[in-house]
Amino acid sequence: MTDVLARVIEREPDLSALPLNTPAAIRRLLRHCLEKDPRRRLADAADVARVLSRVIDAALPFFKGCASRVRPDKRIRC
Repeated sequence: MTDVLARVIEREPDLSALPLNTPAAIRRLLRHCLEKDPRRRLADAADVARVLSRVIDAALPFFKGCASRVRPDKRIRC
């Protein structure tokens, strides 16, 4: 457990594990949420909600393209 905590403190998260077609705005949001420096990190959930609202509005065409491929028995892969 302490090894995991040490890695979280010492290393930046590996955002390359995200799907390749993850919108850039989502990647930026995640980076801001996981920022080590508290002055650069989003302050609270309200800040995240505001940014996420803008991200969703900007990424809506991406998500609309996914809707036609959604099947109840399958995971969404956009």
